Amino acid sequence: MSERIGARILPIETLPVNSNLHEEFVALCAVYYSGEISDEEWALLQVHLAYCDSCHERFLEYQRITSSAIPALASAAASEIDNQEPESTQSLGAAEGRLMSRLDALPPNEKARRPSRLG
Repeated sequence: MSERIGARILPIETLPVNSNLHEEFVALCAVYYSGEISDEEWALLQVHLAYCDSCHERFLEYQRITSSAIPALASAAASEIDNQEPESTQSLGAAEGRLMSRLDALPPNEKARRPSRLG
């Protein structure tokens, strides 16, 4: 299958892509791995990837990032969370006490807007 462009006949797979559309395909390469791509967008992206080497390489790079870098970052973040000491009832009580002291120190017109204590 081919199409005439000017004086040349190019196979369909080598036809130039509108630069605006191409940028949308570049964006879809990144969005694919977030799971926020529709079935229609995925179908169009697959066709585009079949003939656009630069987008195909970018798509593979996002795949490498998604399969290696993101899990490593998530693991590091989880490790930091696991190493934190949980808030104690005592520290939460102290924080509430400090908040109530500040609220009690407010001028009378400000106190009227203060919500009542839940505990």
